[in-house]
Amino acid sequence: MGINIVSPLAGVLLDVNGMIYSRAGGYMFPDGSIQTTAFVAGNSWLLNGNAGTNPGVNFVGTTDNQALEVKVNNTRVLRMEPTAGTPTIVGGYVNNTSGGTQGGFIGGGGMAGNTHQMSDHFGTIGGGMGNITGDGDADPTTARYATVGGGQNNLARVARSTVAGGYNNRALGPEGFVGGGSDNVAGGGANTTVAGGHENQAQTTAATVGGGWKNIAAGQWSVIAGGELNQSPGFYSAIGGGKENQTPGTYATVPGGAGNVARGDYSLAAGQQAQALHKGAFVWADSQPAPFASTNQDQFLVRAGRGVGINTNAPIAGVTLDVAGMIRSSAGGYMFPDGTIQTTAAFGGPVAPAWLLAGNLGTNPAVDYLGTGDANPLVIKVNATKALEILPTLGTPNLVGGDIGNTAALTQGSVIGGGGTAGANNVIYDNFGAIVGGDTNTTGTNDGNPTGDPYGFVGGGQGNLASGGWTAVAGGLKNIAGSMQSFVGGGAYNQAIGPASAIPGGNENFAPAPLSFIGGGQANQTPGPNATIGGGNGNVGAGPHSFIGGGQANVIQGASSVIGGGNGNQAMGLASTIPGGQMNLANGNYSFAAGQQAQATNHGSFVWADSQPFPFASAAVDDWSVRSVGGARFVSAINALGNPTAGVRLPPGGNAWLVLSDRNMKSNFETVDSKDVLERLVSIPIQKWNYNTQDPSIRHIGPMAQDLASAFAVGEDEKYINPSDADGVSMAAIQGLYQMVKERDQRIEQLEARLAAMEAKLNGK
Repeated sequence: MGINIVSPLAGVLLDVNGMIYSRAGGYMFPDGSIQTTAFVAGNSWLLNGNAGTNPGVNFVGTTDNQALEVKVNNTRVLRMEPTAGTPTIVGGYVNNTSGGTQGGFIGGGGMAGNTHQMSDHFGTIGGGMGNITGDGDADPTTARYATVGGGQNNLARVARSTVAGGYNNRALGPEGFVGGGSDNVAGGGANTTVAGGHENQAQTTAATVGGGWKNIAAGQWSVIAGGELNQSPGFYSAIGGGKENQTPGTYATVPGGAGNVARGDYSLAAGQQAQALHKGAFVWADSQPAPFASTNQDQFLVRAGRGVGINTNAPIAGVTLDVAGMIRSSAGGYMFPDGTIQTTAAFGGPVAPAWLLAGNLGTNPAVDYLGTGDANPLVIKVNATKALEILPTLGTPNLVGGDIGNTAALTQGSVIGGGGTAGANNVIYDNFGAIVGGDTNTTGTNDGNPTGDPYGFVGGGQGNLASGGWTAVAGGLKNIAGSMQSFVGGGAYNQAIGPASAIPGGNENFAPAPLSFIGGGQANQTPGPNATIGGGNGNVGAGPHSFIGGGQANVIQGASSVIGGGNGNQAMGLASTIPGGQMNLANGNYSFAAGQQAQATNHGSFVWADSQPFPFASAAVDDWSVRSVGGARFVSAINALGNPTAGVRLPPGGNAWLVLSDRNMKSNFETVDSKDVLERLVSIPIQKWNYNTQDPSIRHIGPMAQDLASAFAVGEDEKYINPSDADGVSMAAIQGLYQMVKERDQRIEQLEARLAAMEAKLNGK
């Protein structure tokens, strides 16, 4: 029908030559949508960009209570979910879920069967796969602010708990932290920490395990620096390392060794199978494979099968204590083997009660002891030089061994096992600090307040500093654990100054960001929060939640990005990946570059470059580029020996794939009727067309896969054409055509011969 027109367009129900005006209701379109106002460019975001927008009123998103999704190739890669409070952002695999929480963030990662899950408000999952934050109950407020940086199958279950990375780690207590490693658990207590290692557990409040294997810090504020199968169930207890050591006592300490037990409160056991079973006992046992135990509280026991020498390094055989110098008793005198006590030098007369060189009989532990009865310290000297001092305090006594200049003044419950030398002494500034040995080591901060940075620990080495509360330096040279709960295992010139940062070893590594981790190597840096560097040299992890496995001079700027190793690689895009190689660049978000000088400069691009010393860059967003001048192969089947039996190959310098067509790789041969193939081929339509995914101006010519499959019953899928089948059909058709031409030529020759014979007869007449 036409209005104001005499020739309406064919196929159009209503053709109006003029304006159509809707006074109310607007216009309905074929899909059921209704438009009530005219579309103009100023009301929409244009494909080639907008100008003159106002950030206060113009935005990309929704104005109702609906989520906004960003998709690539019609697959969701980012989802922004409205909530009653802060919106939640979910990136990565389409089935990653935020559980309807507020303020949550999933940066990326995840895959089928290993999705990320978030059940409580303000949770964070940086990347990886199969990671979980929250406790999964119906209340999304009970486990807020839980964080998993990356890795696989990690769980941050309660409020403010954190797992930096690794595999199958669990942070189950408030403010709990697991740095990395595998199968570690920061348990139900608050502020528990496991820096790394395997199957370690920090079970109660502020318990810490630095690393190692199957260690359990079960006591509140207890510390295990490393080693194997160590257990610290006592409050404030510490184990420096070794194997199968235990500290059930409060403030108990085992610096290292094997099979030692510090069961008494404030006790210390060291060596092999030393057992400090009583309060305040100090037990050191030599290499003999047998237990050596305290028998009463506040004992200082040493088992030395070859004797103890004071001022001598060659004790007399059979003598337990050999002192090369005068022994002085300022009170109490000396007791002899028969139990008699001598208080003054004797010249044949009776003596006062004293401790005898060969041991005493009939003593009463309630009244007989080695030590002081007043507020003065107990000092043990060698060659008139202090070797060990036990100092009374207003609380737990301090134990200071080693050089006379070692000091734990103003503190309580501190231990200096030994070491130190003139001008290079060990010093403790804050309560409950511990320095096992070495020299020039320091715990705490020299600010006059002994409660500000307590529980610092230095195992040994030289020039090490544990200056923040609950910090630890196991050993090495001039290492610094400079912020609360930071840890340095050993090596030299390492600095873990970010809160809860960790550097197990290496040289000149620097971890300034919170929860960052450097496993070892040299001159590596983690300025990005939750960044991890396994080792190598000169690597920089500046992106939050980033990971560098090793290699040299690799740099990450993009959050949640990964460099496996190699040399001079740069992952600058968000969630970008470089597995290794040299001088590769992953500049696009979610990009991948590998080989040598591969450059994934576009978002979502994949670039692999061979050994050629030239840059090879991506060409577009989400493209897949490979440089392989030595050729390429795709193998789709193998035999029992692993040899290829199907596939294609691109030869060096080639522009087309070679299809494996070896007779030995084929079976079930059938003879083909070439004429029949020709007739069937002639019946197949050959057309020009374009792919729906390409611009209509890009034309192609050829048959439809369904027609070829219907005509010849070949191929794996009726929607695809196998080049081998297409070549075979063409060759068979050529043979059929050749056969027909040959037969026709023979027929023509026969006819020509007959014609010649007839002409000859006619001419003969």
